[in-house]
Amino acid sequence: MTVEYIEGMKDCCKGQSVAILGGAPSLVSDMKELPETTQIWGVNQHTAILPLDLIVFIDSKLWPYIKDYHTKFITRTAECDEDNKHIIRVRQQLSHNYSGALALFAADKMGFDSVYVAGMDQYNLDADRTYWWEGPQSPDIVRSRRLCTDGEPVVKFVRTLRRPQNIHFVSGRLKELHQ
Repeated sequence: MTVEYIEGMKDCCKGQSVAILGGAPSLVSDMKELPETTQIWGVNQHTAILPLDLIVFIDSKLWPYIKDYHTKFITRTAECDEDNKHIIRVRQQLSHNYSGALALFAADKMGFDSVYVAGMDQYNLDADRTYWWEGPQSPDIVRSRRLCTDGEPVVKFVRTLRRPQNIHFVSGRLKELHQ
């Protein structure tokens, strides 16, 4: 197994672009709007069947489900002891503890000139729909936020990055708030 740390990869992708693919309902339509990019990253298991350059995840419970789909990963929590895997570890604690935020942080740290985000729309129009980035929540929290997902904390997180102007949401609530 190869392990690298994100701290040693600062600006290693300068001059390149990346598409980060989430798992929201808008993913399919967003992908049609993406420009050509140098790399494509998947967040969690949602896009594991696509030809990705790597998968970004935080929840170590996902490891058994995604480990066979790729050989390169960015993570903070998972333990991996398989020889043919390449792990990029992020040791920083982020203000947002979800895989989408980890992907944005890593892309910013690695210095991509353009970061296009698809499938992270932050809408919750269907009262029974739960999106991947909302994370584990109690039923009370889900009930109270059924019709409105507050994207402002994510936008505030993006503004803490070194180059927030390089992040481009393809559609959704985050595009409205950030761009």
